[in-house]
Amino acid sequence: RTLVLTSRALGQSEFASWNKRYGQALTTKRADAAMELTAELESHMDLLGAVAIEDQLQDGVPQAIQTLLQAGIKVWMLTGDKMETAVSIAKTGRLIQPPGAQGRTPLSETVGESSGSSSLFSSARSDGPLIMLDHEGRDLDNYGQRLEHARDRILRDQELQGIAINGENLNEAMKNADNRRLFLQIC
Repeated sequence: RTLVLTSRALGQSEFASWNKRYGQALTTKRADAAMELTAELESHMDLLGAVAIEDQLQDGVPQAIQTLLQAGIKVWMLTGDKMETAVSIAKTGRLIQPPGAQGRTPLSETVGESSGSSSLFSSARSDGPLIMLDHEGRDLDNYGQRLEHARDRILRDQELQGIAINGENLNEAMKNADNRRLFLQIC
């Protein structure tokens, strides 16, 4: 991780004007406008310093995760990191392992019975042993069908070990009872 410290002097009237516009963007729930205003404020800054930190798992974490998985306990990893970082952490912690690794219960044995849906899997991408649910914008339409495709793919593929889902997709998965049921079947 890289941490950067910057500064910028703002006059009182400049801040008051910006803060009023930012408050309006938040109350109208226009995330794009709020992001633009944040970027506006974070421009023309003076760099004061930077530091790089390597986050490492504590000793014994991969072994503890492996023990839990071998005992048949489902392990969820929650993080605010980017999807690629989350996948890397899951691999480092041995939450997911390369295909053919010993000591894993195939995910399809823990998900339940398939609904018999035979539709083609095209709604989620795969990263090795993970299904990635990170759709955006219009790709979130008919999200229940996307969850059905993901569930069916997991039931067919013995090497899949889990899913990675971002916040926007988790909100879609929790939107209604049918989506919640499908998402929990997947998990």
